[in-house]
Amino acid sequence: MDYREIISDKFEERRRVNARYSLRAFARDLKISPSRLSDVLASKGNLSVDKARQIAKLLTLNPLVTKDFIDLVEASGRGVESVKSAAKKRIQTRSKTENLRRISDDELSIMSDWRNLAVWTFMTLPAFDGQRNTIAKHFKMNVIEVEDILRRLERLKMVSLNGKTGAIGNTQAYAGGSFPSPEVRVFHRQISELGREAIESQAYTERHAESAILTIDKSKYGEIEQKIANFCRSLVKDYSDQPANNSVYGLSLTFFKLAVPLHSP
Repeated sequence: MDYREIISDKFEERRRVNARYSLRAFARDLKISPSRLSDVLASKGNLSVDKARQIAKLLTLNPLVTKDFIDLVEASGRGVESVKSAAKKRIQTRSKTENLRRISDDELSIMSDWRNLAVWTFMTLPAFDGQRNTIAKHFKMNVIEVEDILRRLERLKMVSLNGKTGAIGNTQAYAGGSFPSPEVRVFHRQISELGREAIESQAYTERHAESAILTIDKSKYGEIEQKIANFCRSLVKDYSDQPANNSVYGLSLTFFKLAVPLHSP
């Protein structure tokens, strides 16, 4: 991950809201010159750690992303090698502390749709018998579709097809995370659409919908984002990969702006 991707994705988020939003306007909002911002995004220059802290605050990055963003800047700079190594180690340590496997953007791109991750998750169930027909039956697919998915997962070293078919690697995993990308957006869109369909097609005893409309202090958005992320990850940690598990469920939470913010008088 390059810290420039975080900046670039934030710029694209604003452009989706306002197609006329320019790089010059973005530079103004980040309190940096347009030429300097262009050089940074083109990898012709680096940010200082102090500037990274300022930009993280202006972008309202959540606390965890802010730490990674600053360390990514420090790790890619021209500073002392020991300082750069320490920054890289901090990023790795935070990732290991989660004790969860994040499905990477490259993996999501190869897997192409939600069924791939769902099948892999299904294969982690203790009662899974290792049979392709079982997968086909539970997901209402034909065996050819299942074979295609399994070959794709094998390329990613997520399943073993030698002998009994089974999932391998850390079976506590999630898709998405702090850094947005086209692959993550596609995956979230698919899961959100499935959630909408479930509201209409599944009995209330099998699904749960929760919605809220609230006012917030926009400066607290990063804290809220982090709490939502922590909730999702803790759910995976607490309930996934248990001996009695027998079902695969999906979760999609969306916290989004409904109206243009009001400025305080």
